[in-house]
Amino acid sequence: MRAKQQNISIVLATYNDADSLPKAIEAIFELDYPKELFELIVVDDGSTDDTYDILNEYQKRAQSLGVNYLVHRLKANSGRIIARLEGVKHAQHGFIVIADSRGEPDRTFLQKLNQYLPESSVISNYYMDKKRSWMDRVFYLIRKWYYRPYWGTTFDNVQITKENFNKISKGTGGFATMKRDFIRFSEYLLKNSRNAKETNEDTKLFRAYIDAGRKLIRVYDAKMLYTNRTGMAAFVHLFKRGPRFVDYYVLKSFGMKVVLGFTLLAIFLILLASFLWPILPIFVVSLLLIFDIFVSVYLAEEAGDFLPVLILLPGIAVSFYLGVLNGVKIHLFGR
Repeated sequence: MRAKQQNISIVLATYNDADSLPKAIEAIFELDYPKELFELIVVDDGSTDDTYDILNEYQKRAQSLGVNYLVHRLKANSGRIIARLEGVKHAQHGFIVIADSRGEPDRTFLQKLNQYLPESSVISNYYMDKKRSWMDRVFYLIRKWYYRPYWGTTFDNVQITKENFNKISKGTGGFATMKRDFIRFSEYLLKNSRNAKETNEDTKLFRAYIDAGRKLIRVYDAKMLYTNRTGMAAFVHLFKRGPRFVDYYVLKSFGMKVVLGFTLLAIFLILLASFLWPILPIFVVSLLLIFDIFVSVYLAEEAGDFLPVLILLPGIAVSFYLGVLNGVKIHLFGR
């Protein structure tokens, strides 16, 4: 029996993503789903690039397609959780889908999500095409290794529980749920967060769903192609993700003082040893290079994978770890 086609509000929060936004919006407009049954609400989170102008350019196209298209603009960059919540509160329908300004949903995206509603809240299969860029290739390989077997274009649907929570890839880009639940849990997170921009809202939101007894599943057939940032923007983004990682995983698993203490101790020991043994820096760099080569060989699926991993992995690791240290500093001492 075919599932009833639900009325769905798609909410897309964006900040300075003018380069990827047109593809995301076009993909949503081209969804194989009755246009009268869904709407698109885009919230510009105080962008400083051409985002707002681009959004307004789509008004006529949306009208010609019969898509209810609403654009809201926040006066200042407030954080993704606030921008999404603002959009969801303007939604007309009881079911919402959180989209991503760097994600392009497949044409059958809403059809596939619809078949799981209302029994479950659904995390879609946001996948990557490693042929798009070197950065896409590296992150594809890293995620495929870490999140196997629940990563890629095909895998078995899986219910996320407290036991497997950290082993399954999660993200709110392509997240389908009930409007009232999203508002309830998001407002709870905001109330208990120090800074909306630096809270790990995706992970905390899903944890709130599970703790409240909601059924949460990740599915393979509702697909959204995600495109990673490239160049310096990718490393800046990784640095900014550090505080979010600290906000959940470091606080929950390690403790900030442990991370900071370990880092300071390692730096002290390296400096001391370098003073006593001047050749040590060369030795350490050589070991890191050997490790980089080993990881590149291990992750590579084909010959074309080796060089991107070898070159980009050190920058990815350093950018993210510096971001983590920045997050620890913020939590311990403030900005």
